[in-house]
Amino acid sequence: MRSSDAGVRSLVAEARSVARVRSLRTFRGFLIGARATTMRLVPVPVRKTPKRSPTPYDVLFHSYVPTTAGADVIAYNLDTFMISVPKYPLDSPAPTPFSYTIYISDQPFADLNSLLRSFVGANELNIRGSILVMKSDSSGAICSMDSRDAFFVQRLVIDSLKPAYLDSLRFHSAKSSNSKSIHFFFTPELVVNMLSFCDFPTVMAVARTGTYGRSMARTAVLFRVRAELLPFIPREDFHTFMEMLYDTEGGIVGSVARLMLADNSLFMIQESRSGHTSLNSPFDLNIAVPVRFKTVAQTFFESLRYIGWKKLTLHPAYDDHVSEIWRAVRPAFQGAPRAKVTISLCVNGIMPVVLAAPLTALANIITSMTVYSVYPMSITQKESLRDWPKPCGPHCPAKDRRSVGDEGIALFRFNENFEEPPSRFEGTDYLLAKNVLAWKFSSRCRNVKCPNFTHPSRFLV
Repeated sequence: MRSSDAGVRSLVAEARSVARVRSLRTFRGFLIGARATTMRLVPVPVRKTPKRSPTPYDVLFHSYVPTTAGADVIAYNLDTFMISVPKYPLDSPAPTPFSYTIYISDQPFADLNSLLRSFVGANELNIRGSILVMKSDSSGAICSMDSRDAFFVQRLVIDSLKPAYLDSLRFHSAKSSNSKSIHFFFTPELVVNMLSFCDFPTVMAVARTGTYGRSMARTAVLFRVRAELLPFIPREDFHTFMEMLYDTEGGIVGSVARLMLADNSLFMIQESRSGHTSLNSPFDLNIAVPVRFKTVAQTFFESLRYIGWKKLTLHPAYDDHVSEIWRAVRPAFQGAPRAKVTISLCVNGIMPVVLAAPLTALANIITSMTVYSVYPMSITQKESLRDWPKPCGPHCPAKDRRSVGDEGIALFRFNENFEEPPSRFEGTDYLLAKNVLAWKFSSRCRNVKCPNFTHPSRFLV
């Protein structure tokens, strides 16, 4: 944590740089650095607020105060970091012209603020991390502080961080927490509806917030799978279709699986605006099932009016993993469009078929319970690897990988209506452990930033 005197100078330079690059206004506030030797006035950027004056909630206090709310956190409670001081002295019987906001860290392992403890009367305050103090006028708008506020700020911070005052704030917060607005986020239907407009990484970020978020994300993914299948599977037959996938140990592969993972992403939006709509309209529904379930799968689709099964020619990439490929067509009827389904009959399970995909962006599968993506970073990438500005990491196509113990495969169980089969290896998904598979997508990597890069000239010798 850079809160020594040298560190404070560095933070000031960064804050000014952020303000300059993003064209933000700055206001002066007092920083009490955790390991600094003196309190200092620092420029603090605030968010753009075109139609009103900036308030304490618009202060970008992260520039100086360490928090656990990183760039990947989509929502966090500002009250965790803010202590409002509507007037000072705290017991003043009359309103005062200014109010104050103290920003503190929520990092449990940050350094104790030794500068604060050096103030008279503050030796018993165990506050961790740096502290930022900002001033607001009577209208609530942020205004700059100056050196004349220094001693005043010391007393204000000491009195406001004493347990008695903090306890009174917690009591007030508890009384006001009955606000109906908070219940909005605990209405499942509304949350799931919002997630239907988000890209898949955002849905996964919500899933990582806790039990409630994970439940909402599972429902959102289940609904998304159903929506992507609508051109091929009527809504009323969706659950029956999922049961068929479970019974046949099959999965959805190809363009429908990719669309489910890429939908609502910036990449797909840009493709649509450019007139490239093919990714939004899959040619057919690709299903992979073991050979022994051929009849079960075909019978199910025949019940949905698919007719005229034809055997297709195998792509060379699938020679070792697929015995036959069959396609049927459903004629348009009662407003439902014409649709095609393709069934790949797998020799050694469905996962080798996924790994044999000719493109990393198609190395995905959706089973009755779980969605898997072998190269999740490539799903919404239009650039080739030679244009990547950074190393490929675990997603490098030239990296020798394994289905057991691999850190690059992303998976998410979205459907708990089915019992998951036991896994061969503890801590490994049952499908990935069914066969221990080794693979790599290319003999060389064309990304010059990657450690696995091999120059084409070496292959000409």
